[in-house]
Amino acid sequence: MTDSERQRVEARLALRGVTKFHGAASFVDAHTIRIAGEGGADQVIRGEKILIATGSSPLRPPEFSFEDDRVHDSNEILELKALPKKLIVIGGGVIGSEYAGTFAALGAEVHLVDGRDTLMPFLDADISRGLADAMTANGVRFHWKEKVVKCDASRPGDVILTMSSGATLAGDGVLVCAGRSSNTEIAQPRRRRTHPGQARPRPGRRALSVHRSAAHLRRGRRHRAAGAGGHGHRAGARRRLSRLR
Repeated sequence: MTDSERQRVEARLALRGVTKFHGAASFVDAHTIRIAGEGGADQVIRGEKILIATGSSPLRPPEFSFEDDRVHDSNEILELKALPKKLIVIGGGVIGSEYAGTFAALGAEVHLVDGRDTLMPFLDADISRGLADAMTANGVRFHWKEKVVKCDASRPGDVILTMSSGATLAGDGVLVCAGRSSNTEIAQPRRRRTHPGQARPRPGRRALSVHRSAAHLRRGRRHRAAGAGGHGHRAGARRRLSRLR
């Protein structure tokens, strides 16, 4: 499905006359971009307006053992090979709530941990309450006003989470939904990008993929076409997760 979506977007770009450049790009000045290609040759292009649309990556709080196969961020969770029996979701925002409801509907025992006492407090209070009630009726168990202070993934079986209250919660799957960070951290050409929150960016440069439209740029890492449209991404995620039933 990913290949099909990518081909569809590639065809749309070609139809609109968009020229693609592949490489790691950085700003030379406010109107100039330098692109370091895979072969080592640099290209410089200029534009009156430059749009940074590099997507985002999940934040990875250091207290969680992401190197363990049982601990996931909101991207990795889509690569599961088997449905966890008991999934602990950290974070009751939009992404955490969506995945909690999805995995509960798929039959997993789901626990949602959040430091607040309200689900998505930016919503109207009645809507937030109604959503929490619906999720509870679907089997999601809420742990309000709790923060994970320790993640023990040193033993086989369940991962043990210790909460700020001293309580512990164990599960064979942990999903951390701690927000997302824009992919504007610094990346040197041909070097592997680190996860947001694990390395301090050097000021003055930004990593991005560059597309040039002939209508807007009159002088002259990889294009990520699958990121076109949040709705398509979420729909694709639901289809992938449905195969775990």
